[in-house]
Amino acid sequence: MQETRLMQMQERDNYCFELKNLWYDREYLLDHLENIDNDEWYEFNCGHIRWTVHEKFDPRKECKNFKISEFHKELFSLFNPRIMLDTMIYTSTPVGGTPPHQDRNRPCVLNFAVKGRFDDVSPQTFYETYDRDSYLHDMPYKKSDITNEFAPWLFKGDKIHGVKNDDDYDRTIITCCWKNNSYADIQKAWIDGSLINWEANEKNKRIKVIK
Repeated sequence: MQETRLMQMQERDNYCFELKNLWYDREYLLDHLENIDNDEWYEFNCGHIRWTVHEKFDPRKECKNFKISEFHKELFSLFNPRIMLDTMIYTSTPVGGTPPHQDRNRPCVLNFAVKGRFDDVSPQTFYETYDRDSYLHDMPYKKSDITNEFAPWLFKGDKIHGVKNDDDYDRTIITCCWKNNSYADIQKAWIDGSLINWEANEKNKRIKVIK
């Protein structure tokens, strides 16, 4: 049983990886979120062809037209290669979740939990196919024992995934990505430390790696 679990975790690392020592000021983001004008939010629904979704679902809401905050500027400066500001998007997933799909234009994605209960209530989920019955496992946002905050996740955008949301009406994250770098390369750079601009890390107040 333990050997099977170890194999599953090793396989999971091929497409998602928890960043337990990446701290971010979630209270600051909650305040930023509350001050975004409702008119800046829009419904995101790419339809069946682009998303390869085989079931009806309520579109999630997104916002990327917010006033750039200190957090977003620090996130931009933290990594090498950088995450561009135009990829930083708030997404709010309704009850019912999002069915299995792929992000074909986002090779390596970084997600931060902002508002909601997460964990067992509204985790991201991975699948073998576009059928929910092909469920593999959850990518839960859990409090890190290093940062005492929800640990962010890296994941491979074209791995089939969705969101399970039974009753978390507030579920909102920030999602962003590297457009020109593979998940494997970014994961490797995180592990060996070359991904981090350590000078910026020392200066940052809203997001930083805890050594």
